[in-house]
Amino acid sequence: MIKKALLGTSLLVGLGAAPAFAAPDVVVSIAPLHSLTSAVMKDVATPTLLIEGVQSPHSFSLKPSDASKVQNADIIFWISPDLESFLPKSLASLNPNAKSVTMDALIDHADTHEKHDDDKDHDHEHDHKHEDTHADEKHDDHKHEPANDTHTHDEHAHNDDDDHHHHHDKDPHIWLNTEHAIEMVEKIEHALVEADPDHAETYKKNAHELEERLESLGKELEKLLTPIKDKPFFVFHDAYGHLQEQYKLNVAGTVSVSPNQTPGAKRIKEIQHSLAEKNVVCVFSEPQFKAKMVQTIIEGTSVKTAELDPLGADIPAGPDHYETMMRALATTINGCLSQ
Repeated sequence: MIKKALLGTSLLVGLGAAPAFAAPDVVVSIAPLHSLTSAVMKDVATPTLLIEGVQSPHSFSLKPSDASKVQNADIIFWISPDLESFLPKSLASLNPNAKSVTMDALIDHADTHEKHDDDKDHDHEHDHKHEDTHADEKHDDHKHEPANDTHTHDEHAHNDDDDHHHHHDKDPHIWLNTEHAIEMVEKIEHALVEADPDHAETYKKNAHELEERLESLGKELEKLLTPIKDKPFFVFHDAYGHLQEQYKLNVAGTVSVSPNQTPGAKRIKEIQHSLAEKNVVCVFSEPQFKAKMVQTIIEGTSVKTAELDPLGADIPAGPDHYETMMRALATTINGCLSQ
């Protein structure tokens, strides 16, 4: 499906010049992943963002204009059926021949190591095993990943007694950890190089530069988050396990057990009790969900509130989006917990 465009065809042929090849038409589901893809594709082409603004990928549905984007894509980068639950069936019906690239394998890999860290008290074996496993994983980067719709939002749910533990089996918010973002960049690079070898060197150069920036970003965020890492806080929904794992943050619980489930009066009372019991400093809302609920929960307490946006809805889409979003996230957490 990849189109090869000739610039000034007759003139170039007459002069014996080599034709210029167009890049594949790339569509990316969410803004953070789109940002990483944009940076890898710099100086080649600009990928198309599917889910814009404050729309939540958990509840997103395709409009006709969105369906057209999916239909025309050569490559579609997305996270997993646990996040963009609308995509598997959409891909199957609109564009079954597109190269579908998910981050599912990286999520499984990341969650396995998060549990390993919990069980082993964060021992230093993690780094070495991570490198070995990731090296083996690279061999699977070029495989077409078929869409399936076997996952549901039930996997987001957890018991109230488990509020302190957010490393559930399939946390799809993998981009909230800069180390995992580097793995995502490698997967993006491999898929693009395979689909578009004419621009392989540019993709590789851009990916290398981006990975270096992400390593620096991780250290920058560590300086912001280390001073407040022991202070307990609540997040709106169970989306921050990968961020918690990287910086050993004290996420004491969640407001909602599922992105699509509004907590009832009983759940709100349980949360209020938990806030007091755990000496919670801050409860974070999200722009994709109702902030009024958080205000109701903290009313009459000394608990503070602020807004976290794991998608960066107010940040312009593009290659700088991811780094800007992660800095804003860490700065907000630091600000609320430092007061």
